[in-house]
Amino acid sequence: MIATGRNTDALQSLLSRGADEIVNLTDTDALNNTLQATFERGVDIVLDYLWGPSAEEIIAAATSVAPSDQSIRFIQIGTASAPTITLPGSPLHSSRIELAGSGIGSVSPAAISAILTKLLNAAPAARFTVETRAFPLDRFTTPGRSKPLPHASS
Repeated sequence: MIATGRNTDALQSLLSRGADEIVNLTDTDALNNTLQATFERGVDIVLDYLWGPSAEEIIAAATSVAPSDQSIRFIQIGTASAPTITLPGSPLHSSRIELAGSGIGSVSPAAISAILTKLLNAAPAARFTVETRAFPLDRFTTPGRSKPLPHASS
């Protein structure tokens, strides 16, 4: 798995969580070289949370490698970087990239329920954990309030 992002510390932490490679999106030379090499070795799926320029780079790298019988599924999940991309048609004519969305409406409620049930049933055996941090409630405010919530009385 290759992870891309802008936060060097966050990217480094992903190496211990299963990422094979990390690429900082602010280093365009490394981005282009690593993406090209990664797609040449073979990629099955891309999960894109950013969209925008990085998605354009990833799609360009994916469609620039020699054709193969293996398709690449590009799942667009979020738009943290930009809401749109420029996508010429020609790269899609000569590649096996499949673009798909992810979100409410892209999967039926029944399928989501079935997937979540499988995930929850598999979590204990897989030792699935969620990294959490505790914060005191007085650090949060209610929408429309500028002051923290008052402490609850016992």
